Amino acid sequence: MKLLCVDLDGTLLKNDKTISEKQIKAINNLKKSEALFSISTGRPTKGIQKYLNLFNRKIPLTLFNGSLVELYPSKEVLFECKLAMEDAKFIIEFLNEKNLPFIYYSNGDLYYKDATDRVMLYIKYSNLEPIKINSIHEIDYKNVIKVIWFLNKDEEDNYDLTIFDNLKETVTIRSDYKYYEFINKDASKGKALKIIQDYYNIRDENTIAVGDEENDISMIRRAGIGVAMKNARESVKAVADYVTINDNENDGILEVINKFIKKKENI
Repeated sequence: MKLLCVDLDGTLLKNDKTISEKQIKAINNLKKSEALFSISTGRPTKGIQKYLNLFNRKIPLTLFNGSLVELYPSKEVLFECKLAMEDAKFIIEFLNEKNLPFIYYSNGDLYYKDATDRVMLYIKYSNLEPIKINSIHEIDYKNVIKVIWFLNKDEEDNYDLTIFDNLKETVTIRSDYKYYEFINKDASKGKALKIIQDYYNIRDENTIAVGDEENDISMIRRAGIGVAMKNARESVKAVADYVTINDNENDGILEVINKFIKKKENI
């Protein structure tokens, strides 16, 4: 195997947002087999910097669920697509008018307007210094790369979500049962993985992708070996080639490395 691509939350990270020492060591040891390690996440680089510091290696990054692909630490950008300006404006104006909690990302920074419990909990785990706006009139819509609406699954029936069907260049995805995300329709973790594969000339059959949420499905399907975590949604497990015995609390990624890389590469 030449490329291991992993999601962060619910996959590599434990529920307390830490990574076990055993998994850190195993990932750093992948260099012995010359296998690339890649992170695929909904966050920006600044939001995962403390995790990147744990790995003494170069890492291709999929950020904002595929809206940005860059190399770490060089920051070379391989792909970027922001929301269409009119789409970003429509989404945020709708959420603001309905007094619905949301945040958005622009130029790598996290912005929020209303400090609701859901918004502040998200910010707490974002590892970012948020920027508060007083009015949506302050927003630079042409640079919005992602919007998150804090909407639980059981609340969806309260809103007519078909209002977003006519957005010009935007797709909505679920990254968690409580997050409803808006990104450019040309972005996905699967497309980002293909960009990384092409850059390093790595074939599908030499790639492993691991995740737990619906936004991970495209990369799990893309990889030669698509892996769902034990704690993954059933819809994710349904498309995976393998489901881990161990969950994210019990070194599921270490299990993947031992099963699919160490045994085959004899490292």
